[in-house]
Amino acid sequence: MIYQCMGKINAECDCVIEQETAPDSCPVCGGPMQVVREEDLTDRQWSVLGVFWNHQKDGGSRALECFRKSCQMGSAWGACNLGWCMEFGVGTKADPEQALWLYRQSAELGYVPGLCNLGWCYEDGVGTVPQPDLAVECYTKAAHMGFPRAQLLLGRCCLSGKGTSKDEARALKWVQAAAWQNYPAAQVELGRFYEFGVGVKADRRAAAQWYKKAAESGEDDGQCCYAWCCEQGVEGEPDYKQAAFWYLQAAQRGNARGMTNLAICLRAGRGVQQDEAAAHRWMERAAEAGYPAAMWRVGFNYTYGECGVETDEAKGLEWYRKAAEKNSPEGQYRVGLAYWLGRGTEKDYTQACEWFGRAAAQGHAAAQYYIGYSWDNGLGNEKDAEKAVIWYRRAADNGDADAMCNLGFCYEQGSGVEQDWKKAAHWYRKGADLDEPVSCCNLAWCYAEGKGVKRDAAKAAALYRKAAKAGSARGAFQLARCYAAGKGIKQNEEKAVYWYTQASEQGDLRGMVELARCCLKGKGIIKDNEQARTLCTKVLERADQDPEDVIRKAAENLMKQLNDEEQE
Repeated sequence: MIYQCMGKINAECDCVIEQETAPDSCPVCGGPMQVVREEDLTDRQWSVLGVFWNHQKDGGSRALECFRKSCQMGSAWGACNLGWCMEFGVGTKADPEQALWLYRQSAELGYVPGLCNLGWCYEDGVGTVPQPDLAVECYTKAAHMGFPRAQLLLGRCCLSGKGTSKDEARALKWVQAAAWQNYPAAQVELGRFYEFGVGVKADRRAAAQWYKKAAESGEDDGQCCYAWCCEQGVEGEPDYKQAAFWYLQAAQRGNARGMTNLAICLRAGRGVQQDEAAAHRWMERAAEAGYPAAMWRVGFNYTYGECGVETDEAKGLEWYRKAAEKNSPEGQYRVGLAYWLGRGTEKDYTQACEWFGRAAAQGHAAAQYYIGYSWDNGLGNEKDAEKAVIWYRRAADNGDADAMCNLGFCYEQGSGVEQDWKKAAHWYRKGADLDEPVSCCNLAWCYAEGKGVKRDAAKAAALYRKAAKAGSARGAFQLARCYAAGKGIKQNEEKAVYWYTQASEQGDLRGMVELARCCLKGKGIIKDNEQARTLCTKVLERADQDPEDVIRKAAENLMKQLNDEEQE
C-alpha cells in the first residue's frame, strides 16, 4: 500500500511511503497519513516514492520504476533521478548514454541539478567523450542560479584549469559561494583552500573552522580533516580525545581514511583506550575497502606479527602488493623491501630494485636510498659510484637520514665525487640533526680529527654521547674512550666502564677488550680477573682469525697478562 502525508501538521510535507501495514504517523513530520492509489500520484509524488525506495534495502528496482513513471509524466526531477539510476546501475544495468540523454532532458526542462549532472557527464566522460568546456558551461549556468554543487565543481575546474583558464581567485569565489550555503563538501574544500593557501593567505585556524562545520553536518571527509586539526592542535593544544571521536564518526560512515586513522589511535592508545585487536579490525576494513594506506599497514601487521596478528610474511607481502598495485609509493617500497630481505618470498635484489624504482620515482625517500645503496654495492644493479651519489642525494634532499650519512661517506672517501671533507661534514651534520647514530659518530670523528671542521673535542664527545644514547655501540665505545682519556669531557673512569659495558653488551669487540682491560687493572671497577678472562675469550671466539688483527692481538695480550698474573 502507498501512503501519503495528509499535511495536517506541516502543510508543505509531501512524504510518500510504501509498506504493507499502515504507519502510525508520517516519518517526516509526525502527522497522520492516508492511503493513496497509484493512479492518483502526481509526478512529484512518484519521485518522492522513488527516493523512499532508493533508501530501502534491495529497493533499487522499485525506485527505478517510480522514477520512470515520474519522468513519463514530464517531471524534470524524475528525469534527473532516472538518469542517476542509469548512470550508476540502480535497479538496472548501467547505461551511461541513456543517463546523459535523461540529464539533458532534465536540464532542458529547467531543472538545475539535472544541468549540473549533465556538466559532470561532460567533465568525466559519462556517456560521451570528455568535453570539459561544455562541463564548465553547464556548471557556470547552474552556479549562477545558486546551485551549490555546481559552484563547487566550477571552483574545482577554475583551480585545475579544466575547461577554463586556471584562476585560484575565481576558484575561491565559487567554493566560498557553495560553502556559505552550508554545502558540506564545499566547506571541506574551502577548509583545504585555507589550509594550503589556495587563492587566499594560509590560515590553519580558519581551515579548522570550515572543517568543523562540515564535520558537524555529518560530512565524513570533513570529520577526518577536523580530527586531524584536533590531533595537531591547530586550534590550541592537541586534543587526541576529540580527534579519536571524529575519526570514529567518519569510520562509522564508511570513510576508509577515518578507519585507518582511528586504527592508528587505537593501536597507540591516543585519545582512546588502547585496543590493538580493534585497531587491526578497523585497519582491515579500510584495506578491504581499497584504501592503500591501510593495505600496506595491514601487510606490516602480518609481516611483523603486530596488533596480535600471527606472523605471516607471505600474507604481509600480498597486502603490500595490493597497495603497490594502487600506485602507493609506500606499498611499492614495502614490496621492494620484502624482496631485498627475503621476507615472504625468496631474496631477489633485482626485483627489489624494480619496486624501489617505482616508489623512488614518486619521491619515496627510503626507496631512493636503497636504489643508491644498490648502485653503491652492486646489489640488483651494476656497481656505479656516481649513480649511487645521485640517488643518495635525491633521498637526502627528501629527508632520509641514512642517505645523508652515506652521501657524507661518499664525500669522505671520494667515491663517485671528488673528495671533500667539508661536504662530508655537512652531510654528516644533517644526518646527526635527525639523530642518525652513524652520522653522529662520523661527525664526532671529524671534530676529533679536525676534518672538514675545526677540531673540537667537546663537540666530538657530545656527538658520541648522542649516538650512544640512540643505541650505537660505536658511540658508546668512543664516549667511554673520551671519559677514560678526559678528551672533551671531564675524566671519569667509572663512567668509562659504564659505557664500555654498554658497548660490549651490544657485541662491540673493542668495548669488550677495553672493559676486560679495566677489569684486569681495576680501573673504574673492582679488579676482576675472571670477568676479564671471560671477555677476552668471547673476543677471541668472534674476532678475525688473522693473527695480525688488532683486536685479536689486544685480547691475546690481555690473556697473556692474566696468565702471567696467575703464574706469579
